Amino acid sequence: MKKEKGFTLIELLAVIVILAVIALIATPLIMGTITKAKKNAFKDTAFGILKAAENYVAEKMLEEDVYSGEEIILPDSRRLKYKGGDLK
Repeated sequence: MKKEKGFTLIELLAVIVILAVIALIATPLIMGTITKAKKNAFKDTAFGILKAAENYVAEKMLEEDVYSGEEIILPDSRRLKYKGGDLK
């Protein structure tokens, strides 16, 4: 009798189960990493906007008077106000 080469159904099912377990473990980790990266990107962007606003105010103070009460509205609806030489 000739020996047949190949995998049994049990071996194939075992591999599928192992891959499913790995996917169940890896998916939340990957999603958490993606969420953290998005939050960090938003924080970096907001920080850049804040620094740009500070630079704008500093330049305008050298060129001309800056009126108290000027404000910048951020994407999350927060407002940066210029009062008495500071951004608040």
